[in-house]
Order: sequence, then structure tokens, then C-alpha cells
Amino acid sequence: MAKIKKAVLVLVIAALACVPFLLTGCSGGGAQIDGIYHYSSISPATIDQGKLIRTTQESMTVFTDNTFSACSVNDTLYSSDGVAYNPTYFAFCDLFGTYEVISEDTVLKEKTIKITDVTKVITADGEFLQENFTAEQAAAVDEALVGKEIILTSDHEIAGGLNAVNALNSVFEA
Repeated sequence: MAKIKKAVLVLVIAALACVPFLLTGCSGGGAQIDGIYHYSSISPATIDQGKLIRTTQESMTVFTDNTFSACSVNDTLYSSDGVAYNPTYFAFCDLFGTYEVISEDTVLKEKTIKITDVTKVITADGEFLQENFTAEQAAAVDEALVGKEIILTSDHEIAGGLNAVNALNSVFEA
């Protein structure tokens, strides 16, 4: 029971870490929020040294002017005794950019969007604007997100998640 409580606490903290970025967005002028979507997962694993629980919490706000803001948080908890879990890894990135609508299903109330550009990435190491991306950073953004199609469901979920934090945190360091 203590393991579940700690995992839930980590998810709550991760979700709260995203709130300020979701509220600011990247929209300008009179753009309105078109939808707020989320993705959560908890993945337990057993390794030789003990047990791991990895949590992922992602949120994405899409605006009527085809801009978006997103937050992706990964946290890993480790237990060598099977009882107490301690945080061992935490990473986040906030993303801002543009998208285009690929399709919209009015019956299922689902929308498929494609990321067309990422204009800003924020990590624990700082804020990185597109015009200052290194070649390695631009390639990582393109590979991880640009052109990626994302299904936004009627339950306000990001089907399958963005899966951006691991791909981007390693190249966006101060």
C-alpha cells in the first residue's frame, strides 16, 4: 500500500509541475484553448539490484491558432528492500510549438494532429529557443516530435503519449 501511495504522490507532484506551463501556453493574441489532454503511465520493473517504478505524466494544451504547449515528466523510484521507494531519477521538458489538424472524427470526438514545429524547449538546464538550437538539438527535436501524429481522444487523453522527455533531455543541457 505504501508503494502505491508513493507512486500516486509522484504522479500528483509531476502533474502540478506542469500546471504553470500549461496555463501560459505559447499562443499570442486572441487564441483560445481548444483542448487540454493528458497521458499517465506507471511501469514497474524488477532488476538484479531491486525494484523500479517509472512514472510518466504528460499534458498538452492545444490552442485555436494551431499552437501548443506541452509538459512531459518522467520519474523513477528505486527500492532495494522491496518496501521503501526512493526517487532516483527525475526529468522534465516543456515544449512549445505549432501543429496542424490531420483529421477530426466528430462521431468519436477524436482529433489527430501533427506537430509541425517546436519553437521552444525548457528543461531543468534552461530555456532553449529554436533560433539557438544546435544542430544536434534540432535533429533530436525533429526525430522525437516534428512530423509526429498524435491522437487526442474524447476522454482528453494523448493516445500513447508524447514520449519526448528522454529523447530531448539528453541533448538540451546547459
